[in-house]
Amino acid sequence: MPPLSLTRAGSLLYTVCYMLDALTPNPTLDEQVYTRLRQAIVEGHFEPGQDLVVTTVAAQLGVSRIPVMHACQRLVGEGFLIANPRRSLAVAPLTEARILEMFEVLVALECVALLHVAEQATEELIGRLEELNDEVRRFRREPGVQGVNMTDYRFHAFTWEAAGRPYLFQQIRTVYDHYEPARVLSRGQHNPIRSAEEHARIVDALRRHDAAAAQNALRVHREQSVQRALAALRAREAGRSGRPGH
Repeated sequence: MPPLSLTRAGSLLYTVCYMLDALTPNPTLDEQVYTRLRQAIVEGHFEPGQDLVVTTVAAQLGVSRIPVMHACQRLVGEGFLIANPRRSLAVAPLTEARILEMFEVLVALECVALLHVAEQATEELIGRLEELNDEVRRFRREPGVQGVNMTDYRFHAFTWEAAGRPYLFQQIRTVYDHYEPARVLSRGQHNPIRSAEEHARIVDALRRHDAAAAQNALRVHREQSVQRALAALRAREAGRSGRPGH
C-alpha cells in the first residue's frame, strides 16, 4: 500500500507524536487513517467549521470510504469533528466560547501536573527544563514558513510527562490538540523570548517546590496565549464580514 499523504509537506508539531502512537507491531489501516486525519485537523490543514467529505478524504488517502468513516466516528467522539443533522461532517468550529473553554480545561489539567512535578522536582529535572527553555529562547522561525515552535511544545510536554501520571498526560495532550487550531491563528504574534521568560518563572517555582507559584506562573503564561488567539479570531471574523478590526 502506498504511504498515506493527506497532510502537506513540512508538518512540524504533531507528526512525531502521532507516528509514535501508531507504532504498534502492525498498525491497522483504520489506525493509520485515523492518525493522519486527526493530525491534519490539529495542524489546521482543515479549517475550523469546514465540511469534511468522506469520499474526498478517501480519494486523497488512496483508501476506501470504510476506514475513513471509522476514523471520522472516532473523531466525532473525541470532539474534533461534529455530525450535522443532515448527516454530514464538519471540523469543530472555532469560537470564542470554545477557545475559552479549552483554555480553562488545559490550564486546570496542567496545574494538576505541576502539583506532582513540584513535589518531586530534582536538580536533574530542573536542569532539563532549563535546557529546553534555552531552546525556546533560541528559536527562530524560518522566513516564509508557517512553522510551529516545537521547542515550546517540548518544554510543556516534559512537565506533563515528569508528573508521572500517564493518564493525565494523555488527557492534557488531547486538550492541547484541540487548542492547536487556535494557536495557528496567532503564530505570527508568538514571541519566543517572552515565552522563555514566562517559562523561567515556572521553573524557578518548581525549583523551590512551590506548586502554587508554578501554577500561577503557568496561568499567566497561558493567558497570554489565549488573548492572542482571541484577538486573531476577532480580526479574522471582522475581515470576513468586511468590518474593521478592533
